[in-house]
Amino acid sequence: MSMESAYNGRGRDILGNTVYSAKTAVQKALGRLGIPENNAERTEKLFYEVFLEFLK
Repeated sequence: MSMESAYNGRGRDILGNTVYSAKTAVQKALGRLGIPENNAERTEKLFYEVFLEFLK
């Protein structure tokens, strides 16, 4: 996501500078993860889900 953000001219900060942009980035990450297939992916998905709760 950081490479994509930099390519699109938004710099390397994938979360942006607002709560809305951070929520959007986290939701995009969750969408890309889909259904976790191993423990590492489950852990990453759980991290994003909890992080999203803190942004509300």
